[in-house]
Amino acid sequence: HIYKRALFMFQNQWSPMQMNLNLRLLQIHRREHKVEKPHKCTLCDKVFRLPNHLRNHMMSHDDQRPFSCATCGKSFALISVLRAHERTHAGEKTFICLQCGSKFLTKSYLDYHQRVHTGEKPYLCKHCGKSFAQKGNLKAHERLHTGEQPFRCEDCGKTFASSLAKHRRVHTGEKPHRCGNCDNKNNKKKKIIIIQLTIKRW
Repeated sequence: HIYKRALFMFQNQWSPMQMNLNLRLLQIHRREHKVEKPHKCTLCDKVFRLPNHLRNHMMSHDDQRPFSCATCGKSFALISVLRAHERTHAGEKTFICLQCGSKFLTKSYLDYHQRVHTGEKPYLCKHCGKSFAQKGNLKAHERLHTGEQPFRCEDCGKTFASSLAKHRRVHTGEKPHRCGNCDNKNNKKKKIIIIQLTIKRW
């Protein structure tokens, strides 16, 4: 199957970049056939291999975050993410990058970091071929193609393609970004950068 596809590309004189992209897309497509995914989301038609994976996914649609940190009150959709977060309070960073010595709370964080050194971007967009180092970034990018907006704000009803965390600051009044040169605070990091650049020009 792959040999026939590669032969077709060669005969039609596709560039090496086009051939590489299409072979990677084909490999991703073939993997999807091998794994049975009987559990289907009723809101966005995504399918999952295990029922608990579907349950975790469903939380993303209504922004459910049932697991709260006892130290700071921050809430999370998954208990595994809460456990990783709790290590930030304990200061546990047991996973070390052998190339630069950086330390991380979890192996997955270390794996993400190591792609900075290797340049690896294993997650490929099936619509345009753009590749990403993190799966979450790929999912957010693919919503540009599909127009999907699965995150709904409970306060105003607006829907978004990515997490509600930034939007919710409009309702809560939270201003987590602070200028290091003055007392200005803002809910958007971009505005703080503008303030800092303005101060430098004075």
